[in-house]
Amino acid sequence: MAHDKTPLLGEEWIVEDIAGEGVIDNSRATLHFLPEGRLAGRATCNRMMGTYQSEESQLTLSPAGTTMMACPEALMNQERKLMALLPKVESYRIDETGALILMTADGTTIVARR
Repeated sequence: MAHDKTPLLGEEWIVEDIAGEGVIDNSRATLHFLPEGRLAGRATCNRMMGTYQSEESQLTLSPAGTTMMACPEALMNQERKLMALLPKVESYRIDETGALILMTADGTTIVARR
């Protein structure tokens, strides 16, 4: 797979929905697609890093790790849910509103915006 040059690269994407359950108000989960297939962002409480590969609408995310800060249980639960879904992502699309929609094989989605 080749690394996609656009439209994933650029400013970070702010996660606004995880598996149809939204996100906790004022929590900050982000995805930042960087050159050379590098992935960075915030899982909610912790910084995360990893890699990605994309070709057309196919996408593979490989989170490699996070920092180890603790935060309130609800935020940790949100972070765990996001980190569990990321490696399951198989494709993406950007809808007519500019939202990035990451999709797993079973149709579960993560939605983010710039």
